[in-house]
Amino acid sequence: MNSALEDQLKSHYFWKFGFSKGGIMTSFDKVGAQRLLVSVKLFYVLLTLLLLKALMHNFSTHIGNNAIEPIWAIKFVSYFPQVYWSVVFLIASIISSFLCLLYTEVKWVRIVTFIAFFLYTSLENSNGKINHGDHLVLIALFCFQFLCLRKESAIKDVIYYSSCLFLILSTYFVGSLFKLKAGIFQLNHDASGIFTLSCMDNLLGYQFLYEKPTFLANILLSSSDIYGFVFYWIGILVEFFVIISFFKGKYLMYVGCLLIGLHTGIALLLDVQFYNNLIVLIPLFVLNPLYTKHKFYAFLK
Repeated sequence: MNSALEDQLKSHYFWKFGFSKGGIMTSFDKVGAQRLLVSVKLFYVLLTLLLLKALMHNFSTHIGNNAIEPIWAIKFVSYFPQVYWSVVFLIASIISSFLCLLYTEVKWVRIVTFIAFFLYTSLENSNGKINHGDHLVLIALFCFQFLCLRKESAIKDVIYYSSCLFLILSTYFVGSLFKLKAGIFQLNHDASGIFTLSCMDNLLGYQFLYEKPTFLANILLSSSDIYGFVFYWIGILVEFFVIISFFKGKYLMYVGCLLIGLHTGIALLLDVQFYNNLIVLIPLFVLNPLYTKHKFYAFLK
């Protein structure tokens, strides 16, 4: 069964590129369920901590969240008694995520965690604005539903896990495409955008219209426009090119570090935190179990 599936993958129009030297699909017989299990379990550890932080530090916000413009996923709550649904879904996410730490191999627990977190984020995004901060976590939770985490399912698990990585990289890639599309539109209409030297000053001016700029923002605002322009375009180019690393398991680790550096730079510049992205990038990319020579897993042994 496994050999037949391997033959199909080698002739597949997409996955065949993963069988090149050092490719992401060449390691399924060496990865083992335990390596994937460690990565997935660490993800749920970080997710549980993040959700606990949300409960402790933003509790009043969740109580006041009444879903002014409910999106399709949580319209059903209107048929139930009015309670603090945001708190209910958040607590359900915490409990189910914690259970995933204890019973990671149990598929239905992972399914429940995805549903609970999906409902929680749906309610959070039902107040007239969609926050993309939880999208990477949702991608990971969705893909993890299909993992078997058993030795005899190594090939399928690598496919599901790899698909998760590809979807995450695609998110960054599509984000860069939208920035480029907006920039081309602005260029055609003689408007200031990403192709003008003042693009960073415009961004910082909008971001800190009512707040004090960060230390790094002050440096860029007081420097030549060219530095801000370069800084801005480094971020766009990183998002655009990270997807080409997908088929090379070794480089995914470096891509994870690069994206973490990108988010750290954005946090220092704009004072916008990306904790949700970090809890995905660290266990799935930086500690990528598909790279069989990763020293982290050799250390665990």
